Amino acid sequence: MKTMLNFLFIDAMSLKAAFGWRMLIVFAVLSITGYTSMGVGGIFYGAVFVISVICIQPFTEGADGLDRFYSTLFLSRKDVVVGRYFFVLVVMALVTMFYFAMGTVLPLVLGTGLTFEHLPMMFGVYLVANLIMSVLLPILFKMGFKKARPLAQLLPLLTILVVALLNISTNEGIESNISEFLGRFDALPNFALPLILTFVCLAIFAASLALSIKFYAKREF
Repeated sequence: MKTMLNFLFIDAMSLKAAFGWRMLIVFAVLSITGYTSMGVGGIFYGAVFVISVICIQPFTEGADGLDRFYSTLFLSRKDVVVGRYFFVLVVMALVTMFYFAMGTVLPLVLGTGLTFEHLPMMFGVYLVANLIMSVLLPILFKMGFKKARPLAQLLPLLTILVVALLNISTNEGIESNISEFLGRFDALPNFALPLILTFVCLAIFAASLALSIKFYAKREF
């Protein structure tokens, strides 16, 4: 656990060079604009984009020597992979909670009243972000950021574009689509669906972790 916490600190510090006040302002403007123009659906796009950008950032630092720095700490490659995955898990959880809080507070600020209608969407955010990172992380560990950079930058954007096109094609808000999908499971106990989604996310993430450990062990720097 101590090793994972150390990685969390180091990877978080690697964000400092890339995420200053300007970037935070950009994220805030995009998020608020997305909400005011698209409702809670705008939160989905903002959250998925922010999660992807933050989770990929330590790999850009790795291209500049962060991986070699890890080796000076006498850490195994498996430790590096597990630590990075722990960092991604924490980022996904924190950003999802932040956007859930934002989706709760903004209606109050805009005078529309307290609402939790975006709660199902936050499950969708976490699931989509989990899928993106589960696919992307093994590729990054296998190829390195410099070679995988085009895919690392395009995959999140393509995913958001596909979701947006699906959203437009149904002529309904994305929150309605998610709520309709979740409504198919009304016969299940209230706690069952969150547990199922959590299990699916963790299973996919665990498979991705095992694949990344295998790839990174064979990679040459």
